[in-house]
Amino acid sequence: MSIENVIAGIQNLVRAVPGIRAAPDVVSEQPAPGVFAIAYPANGTIIGGDPAGEMKSLHNISLEIIAPRTAKLRAVLEELYPFCKSVPIALEEDPTFGSNCDTFGSISYTFNFASPMYGSDYMGWLFTIHDVKTKDAYTPS
Repeated sequence: MSIENVIAGIQNLVRAVPGIRAAPDVVSEQPAPGVFAIAYPANGTIIGGDPAGEMKSLHNISLEIIAPRTAKLRAVLEELYPFCKSVPIALEEDPTFGSNCDTFGSISYTFNFASPMYGSDYMGWLFTIHDVKTKDAYTPS
């Protein structure tokens, strides 16, 4: 269960939310048109390995649901507001993100008038998915 798999699992779930036009598995220099989703690691804790060759981690994942800012601000806001409910519901319905993690803790959000990833040309939701628990196999030295 690598962090890349966790991100891909989140993107896969969010891609199916009505109104999301794109949810690429990897952050891109070129943002997608319309409302799109992008997940990336925020921070986390590596709990450590054990002699059996298993590394445990808790990750906090950032998930932006954003759209380009336009002169019709009210229309953009009305398009974005429903995702405050629909995105967390989609994540809660499959708490292992397609069998890519054990579980997760909570989801917090901020509404931003500028995207942390893409800047002031984009606005929307920044969700933080807290304590995404993974176990990765490794070869002890």
